[in-house]
Amino acid sequence: MTATGTGTETGTAAGHPCDGATPDAPIIRVRGLLNRFGDQVVHEGLDLDVRPGEILGVVGGSGSGKSVLMRSILGLRVPDAGQIEVLGTDARSTAAADRLYIERNTGVLFQDGALFSSLTVGENVQVPLKEHHGELPDSWRYELALLKVKLAGLPADALNKLPSQLSGGMRKRAGLARALALDPPLLFLDEPTAGLDPIGAAAFDHLIRTLQQALGLT
Repeated sequence: MTATGTGTETGTAAGHPCDGATPDAPIIRVRGLLNRFGDQVVHEGLDLDVRPGEILGVVGGSGSGKSVLMRSILGLRVPDAGQIEVLGTDARSTAAADRLYIERNTGVLFQDGALFSSLTVGENVQVPLKEHHGELPDSWRYELALLKVKLAGLPADALNKLPSQLSGGMRKRAGLARALALDPPLLFLDEPTAGLDPIGAAAFDHLIRTLQQALGLT
């Protein structure tokens, strides 16, 4: 598994102690990461820094640990050893305030979008808004969902469609719209172009670069 990255610096997430850090302080910091499944070691002594504004690609074959690394950074998996900080917060912390901070400041596009099949695209995009901003009126959440759908390159009428009515590429864009729902400074994309043809993959890559430049994403 290898990692490649490129990008420019942006500010750190607002409203957190790491705001006072230097502009190039890592937004993700991994030290000595160890992940194993039985006798199979996936990561051993892995160190990684991701700085604000970077686009980092982790490249490797199936089963090489790309998704395991992402889940470890997000706190969805407890590694066997090592330290992980996300936006200055311990990713392994079980404190409710720390978990909430990371959840509100990270967006995740899982493989194939991971949309709720019984919900429309608009309802899927509104899930994180309801969870973290339940005080917002329904009309506001609808308008925000529409905005995110358009940002992800989908037509407005996709809002009322079920995931089963979308192509593979459109499902990925719908998943991206949901990942952007909370305006996170940090975005994770798990196999974002898998299953897409070369033209669709190139278009999705271009969309990510455009959003990164426009929104200051990492």
